[in-house]
Amino acid sequence: MKVGTLELKFPLTPTRILLLVIFAIGSAVILYRFAVGLGPSTNLNDAWPWGWWVSFGILTGVALSGGAFVLACLVHIFNVRKFEPFLRPAILAGFLGYNTVGLTLLVELGFPYRIWHPWFYWQYHSIMFEVAWCVTLYLCVLTVEFSPVLLEKIRQHRLAHTVHRAAVPLVIAGTIISSLHQSSLGTLLLVMPTKLSPLWYTPWLPLLFYISAIFSGISFSILILYATYKAFSRQVPFQLLADLAKGLPWLMGIYLAIKLADLHARGMLPELLHANPYSLLMWAELLVGVVIPGVILSFAKLRNTLPGLFAGVWLVVIGLILNRFNASLFGFIETAFLPYFPHWMEVMMSAAIVAGVILAYIAAAENLPLLDAEHGESVHAKPLPPAHGISHGVKG
Repeated sequence: MKVGTLELKFPLTPTRILLLVIFAIGSAVILYRFAVGLGPSTNLNDAWPWGWWVSFGILTGVALSGGAFVLACLVHIFNVRKFEPFLRPAILAGFLGYNTVGLTLLVELGFPYRIWHPWFYWQYHSIMFEVAWCVTLYLCVLTVEFSPVLLEKIRQHRLAHTVHRAAVPLVIAGTIISSLHQSSLGTLLLVMPTKLSPLWYTPWLPLLFYISAIFSGISFSILILYATYKAFSRQVPFQLLADLAKGLPWLMGIYLAIKLADLHARGMLPELLHANPYSLLMWAELLVGVVIPGVILSFAKLRNTLPGLFAGVWLVVIGLILNRFNASLFGFIETAFLPYFPHWMEVMMSAAIVAGVILAYIAAAENLPLLDAEHGESVHAKPLPPAHGISHGVKG
């Protein structure tokens, strides 16, 4: 397909057709939700005014999108240039991830047509006011950071170079903004001291949310990067991916130390020995998302193999999802007589948004110089050797 002088490619495959079907069905459900409201299209009620969307689409989505600001910070602020080939896919994934959050919020709001209110009606004491502004500003930063890829596509290399020269101040701004809203989503839960189980309710939630967003965002980025290189028949720089995971055990160790110290200080450690749903969920969250992957990724012999690296980062992502659901849904103390279980339409609407984002990522990777260095030079002019004799490249 041609748009002006540009030729766009998007060949249909069984996977893409399936994603398009999910997107189409879910979009129809979203239109139905806008037409009839939250009542008929969700299982939300007065006792449970939020549910699946907040836990999955907002809290989890923001955390898993954190790899963009971490990688940008590593490359442009700490000058770890070997990770520069990963920057464009990570920024695109972060940009689309934050759009997922925005679309989920649009669907989740009782009055979606008022989504613009935070920018004009300032509520200085509202946590969500700060989050709304930070997410919006960070989306603007991501747009500018990714713009050189679009400019290169239309052969505006001089303008792309000009934007690239402003990378450092942009990344500094993006890092500050990301730090604010990643932690503030933890602060949001502090307004519910009687609703959230003491195992998760702590003044340290903002810091815990921030640290977990760093190591889970990097883990999710590793999965996306590997999938991108493989899907487009490019040699996977596996050793670089393994190097990117090298610092994760340290971050997870800091997170675990703060978590256990906080539980001890509040006298909650004995609660972990009780066989109840809350303690079991906490054990699952810590073991699956922190302890086991931390051990796996600590050993170079495991981290430098595909099964070891994948096991580690997948467990981190699963643990992060469980943590966000625990802190915003599963860990709620049922003080009301009305139960909650997500309606199939709630899940379907989320599936449509996720399918749309995946399709957008595929289309961008198909048509933009996503895996190429500046001015179209291949980032793999000097391919990296595979780890431990395992070939990770795919010939086109």
